[in-house]
Amino acid sequence: MVAFVVYLNLFTYVCIEIESDAALDVNISVIDGSIIVSAADDSLIRVLSASGANIAAGRGTVSTSVVSGIYLINANGKTIKVLVK
Repeated sequence: MVAFVVYLNLFTYVCIEIESDAALDVNISVIDGSIIVSAADDSLIRVLSASGANIAAGRGTVSTSVVSGIYLINANGKTIKVLVK
């Protein structure tokens, strides 16, 4: 399944492309240049660059400032591709 979500704030358009092959128990938001990821339980969440470098990690909820680019979110045993424009 592929889902496209477009968020609009006062400053910019942020386009997120999310790819998944299974139901997700993860919420992903992009607000004011930050990716915010929340999992329903205390799961390990990792935010990675497109090259696989670790950007942020934590349990339950993770927030990190980002620039435009492709990021990988790994949580609940699933990896989600996020495109931030």
